[in-house]
Amino acid sequence: MKMAIKKCEKKLKFFTKNPSSIETVNMFSETFKEFKNFGIDADKLHEISKNFNNSTLKNKIHDSSIVLDEYAKIIKNRFIDPLDELEILYKNLVDTSFFKNFNVLIDEFYSFSSSQIKILKLIMTQSDVSITFKCESEFEVNNLNSWQYCVKKTAMSLYNLAKSLNLSEINIIKLENVKLFKAPEIEILEQNIFENINKNFKIGENILIYSAQNTYDELDFVACNIRKLVVEKNYRYGEIVVITRNVENYERILRNTFKKYDIPYFLDFPELLLHKNLFVFIFSALDCMISNFDSEHVFKFLKSGLSNVNFEEISIIENYCFMWDITGDAWFVEFINSPEGFGFKSGKESLKKLEEINEIRNKIIDPFVRFRKRIYSDNHLPTSLYKFLLDFNVPENIRNFCGKFLCRDQNRAAEEQARLWDIFIDVLDEFSYSLGDQKITLRSFSELLRIAVKSADISFIPQCADEIVVASVQRMRLGTFRAAFVVGAAEDEFPKNLDSTGIFTNFEKQSLIKAGVEISENSEELWAKELFYVYNALTSASEKLFISWSSSDEITKYPSEIVGEIRKIFPQVRLYRRCDFYEEDMLWSEKPTLEFLIKKFAGEKENLENLSKYFENNAQYKIILDAANRACENRDFKFKNPLNARLLFGATPSLSASQIEKFYSCSFDYFCTYGLCIKQRKKNKFDSLEHGLMMHFLLEKILSRYASRLENITEKFLVKETEKIINEFVKLRFGGWFGKSKRFKHMLFKQIIPIKIIVQSMKFFMNSSKFLPVKHELNISERGDISPIEIKLQDGSFTCVEGKVDRIDIVDCGTEKFFRIVDYKTGSKKFSLLEYFYGLSAQMFIYANAISKAASKGPEWLKGAVPAGVFYFPAIKPVINSKTKTGAEANFIKIVRELRMNGVALQHEKIQSMSCEEICNSRDKTNLMDSKELKIMLDYSEYLIKTMAENIKNGEIYASPTITKSHKSCEWCKFGAVCASEKIKLSTVREMTKDEILEKMKRKIEFV
Repeated sequence: MKMAIKKCEKKLKFFTKNPSSIETVNMFSETFKEFKNFGIDADKLHEISKNFNNSTLKNKIHDSSIVLDEYAKIIKNRFIDPLDELEILYKNLVDTSFFKNFNVLIDEFYSFSSSQIKILKLIMTQSDVSITFKCESEFEVNNLNSWQYCVKKTAMSLYNLAKSLNLSEINIIKLENVKLFKAPEIEILEQNIFENINKNFKIGENILIYSAQNTYDELDFVACNIRKLVVEKNYRYGEIVVITRNVENYERILRNTFKKYDIPYFLDFPELLLHKNLFVFIFSALDCMISNFDSEHVFKFLKSGLSNVNFEEISIIENYCFMWDITGDAWFVEFINSPEGFGFKSGKESLKKLEEINEIRNKIIDPFVRFRKRIYSDNHLPTSLYKFLLDFNVPENIRNFCGKFLCRDQNRAAEEQARLWDIFIDVLDEFSYSLGDQKITLRSFSELLRIAVKSADISFIPQCADEIVVASVQRMRLGTFRAAFVVGAAEDEFPKNLDSTGIFTNFEKQSLIKAGVEISENSEELWAKELFYVYNALTSASEKLFISWSSSDEITKYPSEIVGEIRKIFPQVRLYRRCDFYEEDMLWSEKPTLEFLIKKFAGEKENLENLSKYFENNAQYKIILDAANRACENRDFKFKNPLNARLLFGATPSLSASQIEKFYSCSFDYFCTYGLCIKQRKKNKFDSLEHGLMMHFLLEKILSRYASRLENITEKFLVKETEKIINEFVKLRFGGWFGKSKRFKHMLFKQIIPIKIIVQSMKFFMNSSKFLPVKHELNISERGDISPIEIKLQDGSFTCVEGKVDRIDIVDCGTEKFFRIVDYKTGSKKFSLLEYFYGLSAQMFIYANAISKAASKGPEWLKGAVPAGVFYFPAIKPVINSKTKTGAEANFIKIVRELRMNGVALQHEKIQSMSCEEICNSRDKTNLMDSKELKIMLDYSEYLIKTMAENIKNGEIYASPTITKSHKSCEWCKFGAVCASEKIKLSTVREMTKDEILEKMKRKIEFV
């Protein structure tokens, strides 16, 4: 069809814009099906177009005629169109007497196409024909709003056909005294539906109408009642049917619900092939070639399960590609970046892992390279695609799939895999034959192949003798079941208001019908057919009928004509909702009963002992019950056996200051991050973390090299030196500039401006302060610049805290020597005494305590120094607001004020006079401490370390995040879905004065 349209593009009058699109091709295909069914060819269309003055309709008929003509030329002597099979049958029968002396019985058709009528006419001239119709014996066609309209119309046309053939008078046999319905209500419903007369019959318990909250509730209702019928009423599953207008609306939820209730079922649903693994593999591979290897298509291709790459290898290379943003041409170049990401040196393990990743890449890429060469050399796409599948051993992989399914007694899944391969080979054969030597692009080939596969489907026959039948009413020929569930009886869903499909609108079809050309049913006849579907559904049960719809899935839905008709006939029929049933009435299977029990855990648990015991005796369900109990009772997360915690974290855990802050922020977050070592996938890009690391690196290098002569550094020299240091950082952290984008380079060199501002401010601070930087990146560890603090625990073991300090400043007053710690912050970090009390800002005081202890016997530069405070330095480009125009000097003063440090300072005359300009809020008494108070704060850091270490060793890992005004632990947490933070108790801190905090610190230190 696409080829036919392509050849006629220049002759088209109506479909001039993008005529070869998939939508247009599908539209022509739908219309041509109608043409075939009603015996219309290109010549007839051409003749019809002369009778119309309407330019739009005339142009549509013209386009249809020339495309249909071209389509017929393409397939002539090469293919048999399935839609032509009836016409071929007619031609083969016309000169024979095959049906002579036969009695032909045709059962329960409600309509015939023109091609079928031609064959019936031929049969009727040769034999005695009997046709059954589901309608009254009188064939007058008068009421479009009757379910009998389309049946009577068909019967009347056959009656007239018999007369035109001068056949003997047709005998009408009326079936009487046939008892189809055991339930009187269903019999009354069958006799009175769509009669447009209000009746007042009494209703019993055999018809039930249910208004569900949503689709899940509706199918729960269906499943519960099926189980009830089977358990209590001795029904067999095969005696029950579930009927809907559109199975696809229910298919996914229905599968899960029936599985939960252990209900065997057969779903009469033609599955689309495009979503099957074989065709996902094929079309993803073609998309890879068309998109020049977009990684999204690559991994969709790999995860189809038919490549030679296993899922572990897929995970490894996917994580690498995600980290380094590999896509496009980068797939065809050997990967050289570290698998660990930025900042990791390529050791033996890293190189080995990188070699493994490149082997996986070659396994993926090599067949694609060969596929690309074949496309350009052979130029026969079906053959090239088939060889590509052989390169990936797809036939063998499918055989392996089938074998695994058969070993698990999954015969249907095995059969499906085999049928998918057969369908693909058939389609490929047709393409190979139809294309011949014709050259088309890979994109066009992919589109054509997709259309061909999309038009195919797979259906299966029932696998078991006793199972529920689930079917669309228009597909299934319904017999009489004992019980029927009609689902989806919502407005415009069942019955459904159908719009015209194909090229012509309903109005245009009416014009064609008036001209004597009937190509399909009009909207009124389609509605009459829908009513016939409704009649079939409602009369498919002999004993029990259940009607339901979902009232509020995404939008509010109202009941359809089905419910309205039943309520006309039975005004007293009751409309049930979920609230009309006890929850216990819905318990007909283990899994739903377990859900019911778990829901009750959060409330009253009376009368549930026996139910709990039932599930506790099952090992599988007992684990679920324990977890549900813990969640509902809000029990703390805790190791049952502390030994497991010691095995996980180590007998003597070595800690870092950042780990301590994480633990006190939320110990469960700490457990997931440092215990389970759960890592979030991260793209290697210049984000806030990399920005912070680079600013630390720049300041450390500049100050360590030029602190003593910072005053003499010119702006030009500073810019040049900053560029050099950025290059050093890129080489060390990112492995050099190779492969880096222009945007990446711009982001890094953009930091020159804030560095200039920060260094200029530091010049000012150093001129107004006696403190001088003496150490940068001070390493606190066993082999570092100074040793860490060792804390003795209750069991006699020790723990220590290691880390690095950004900067140490010292001032020597002759009689006294002071040191202070400076930590660079690229965010808006402000010191809070309250947060430190709760362990959230412990890092700087842990370091200060370690340095203070080392000063008594430590290196010469530090010996004898006492702490003068801990400070955060804002290493950011400040934003200043100025309502009036001010000079450069005034702006610089504002910048300096923004870049002043904040933290805790020793309340000492010499210290304050030496650093008052560079410390923000130096007069705020909250952050000014005398020597005793500062000693309490330093000692309190040891209490925090010891308490944390003891809790870890005892397995006390609580999901209890600490919340303050500026610190919200759960806001960016990666593990909120695991700990169910919406249900746990948040540790919201109470505001306290400085004296209250210090007094509490003192008590805790003394207690320990």
